[in-house]
Amino acid sequence: DALITGTDQDKKSFIVACIGNLGKEKVGSQTRQFLMEQVTNIVVPEKPKPVYEILLKKKQSQEDFLRGHMSRSPYPSTDFGETMRDISVRVCRDLDLVLDA
Repeated sequence: DALITGTDQDKKSFIVACIGNLGKEKVGSQTRQFLMEQVTNIVVPEKPKPVYEILLKKKQSQEDFLRGHMSRSPYPSTDFGETMRDISVRVCRDLDLVLDA
């Protein structure tokens, strides 16, 4: 992690050292893979996933069918999974509903 936030010169020196070690005969395949992963993480760092606010509301016509309320809307998208099914499961759980599989 220090290399990702380090100076450009530190990063360059580390990359040069990694690439220099890749050509050595004594370096095993796991070590080569590790060195390539380190270089890749510096050259193309992983971007954090964006966080979106999800606002969940019930229509008034649904009040008779959906008792209860969502405790704290809007929700950050990190509270759910990655699909609409994950959101559906969360809503059903919060409203004490049974979700058909």
